[in-house]
Amino acid sequence: MNLTTLADFKRFLAEPGATVQVIRNDWMDGTKTSYPIVAKPGYFDPKQVALVQSNSVKFSTGSWLSFPKRAHVRFNGDIVELCMNQDGTFAAGLVYRLSRQEGK
Repeated sequence: MNLTTLADFKRFLAEPGATVQVIRNDWMDGTKTSYPIVAKPGYFDPKQVALVQSNSVKFSTGSWLSFPKRAHVRFNGDIVELCMNQDGTFAAGLVYRLSRQEGK
């Protein structure tokens, strides 16, 4: 898998069997989370994509991810890094490993 653009990422998420797995999260949303981040059981488990909209994606767990600006996304093979602090520095990021569910 070799995604290079936000459009590639969105197309991948729309494919049957698209799966994402959080491998790093050093971002904290002060309105929703207390610091330090304490991952709930299953947080780092692979998640199926349940629904893709033009501006966000819903995972099988019920959580949502809003798509960032393309300048706030970096790609490296099957790894996608999102700049969550929205300043382009990637000081606070959310990193996903992408895969496809077997048999899909």
